[in-house]
Amino acid sequence: MDEDLRQLIELSIKRESANPLWPDGFQPFCAKHGMDKDRFCYLFAKVVADEFVNGEMSYSDGDVAMNQLAAIMDIDLRGFPLVIYQAFDAGEFYRDDDPKGTIPWQKYTLPAVMEALASESLLPRA
Repeated sequence: MDEDLRQLIELSIKRESANPLWPDGFQPFCAKHGMDKDRFCYLFAKVVADEFVNGEMSYSDGDVAMNQLAAIMDIDLRGFPLVIYQAFDAGEFYRDDDPKGTIPWQKYTLPAVMEALASESLLPRA
């Protein structure tokens, strides 16, 4: 299952213009692995978050992947997947009060993703 999920994430990153998760990607994946949409979203977000904080996935790739997940038409993100989506979304822009040289994903996304992983007991708390 892990390899299938990573392949689906990679496909979602590479195909920004068309969403490979809808409907051809996530529905067959869920059927094959016997899970519902919520579990799929949780696992997808977990892999993206984990690979991002461990330096195995760039911010840009994580942002694309989470945007693709959020764009699935009949999925309503909530809980952990929504927190991860919002963390990546927060890194997409500068705030008026950010000092010159601020890198939004470093300031907003990385700490938020690490906190979300820790709150799910997926990272040790500092």
